[in-house]
Amino acid sequence: MICSTTGDGVPPTDAREFVESFVKKKKADFDLSALRYAALALGDKNYPHYCRTGRVLDEAFAGKNYQPIHFGKY
Repeated sequence: MICSTTGDGVPPTDAREFVESFVKKKKADFDLSALRYAALALGDKNYPHYCRTGRVLDEAFAGKNYQPIHFGKY
């Protein structure tokens, strides 16, 4: 998952409806139990809540018990 944000960590206009509905749903409309994911959030550190949407989506994926992909330490 790659997520860019605008301004103070807000999702782009085209993604707002998806983000809001995905975060609110307790369960997906289809089976994603085997999903493994990684999150890459893009933002501007000049804003207090930069990359907030990426963090919110990461928490939502984890809350649905999807398995994160860990790349190890670099």
